[in-house]
Amino acid sequence: ALNAPSAGVVLLDVGSRNLQQCADSVIRLHAEYHWQRGDADALGYHFTSGDLSTWKAWRRGERFKVSGARVSRVRGAAGKADHAGFRDYLDHVFRYAGTRSLGRDSDEIKGDLLPGDFFVEGGGPGHAVMLLDVAVHPDGRRVALVGQGYLPAQEFHVLRAAGDHVIDGVWFVLPGADGALDTPSWRPFPRSSARRFTAR
Repeated sequence: ALNAPSAGVVLLDVGSRNLQQCADSVIRLHAEYHWQRGDADALGYHFTSGDLSTWKAWRRGERFKVSGARVSRVRGAAGKADHAGFRDYLDHVFRYAGTRSLGRDSDEIKGDLLPGDFFVEGGGPGHAVMLLDVAVHPDGRRVALVGQGYLPAQEFHVLRAAGDHVIDGVWFVLPGADGALDTPSWRPFPRSSARRFTAR
């Protein structure tokens, strides 16, 4: 069951383990976008520990041994370069990344919000939502379709809500500099929590 009212579900597998939660879903959409563009070799994501794991190094056999808060790099078997191997890499990232680590892979947004940007509150638990599309309402307000995963791991879904902050049930009014994005399953995200993945 989905955690919040849903207008639709994104057709991405969740996997068989409880790994692809909210922050992981944001990483997954970002990663799949770059896989489809053919530039996945530039991808790398940080763990909560601060360690960076890249797809290129994973494919060559770099693995991590985690013991408590201590992380060490070890040599393993080379991974497959196909999409199944890429999914194995992403599951590995999901295991050690989260809302706290998303800040290491992204930048604050000073200008307009764009599709692919996300709002995140780091913590245990924290939460993250992603902007799937952005439009301008005839009255001039900027609005966005917003999607999220949740915990336990569940399908990434497009949110719907009711109220003055939503148009036609699915277009969430984007906040100004001092405002907040109000979604149905988390406290409002301040505009300062909007992030964009860092170009590598």
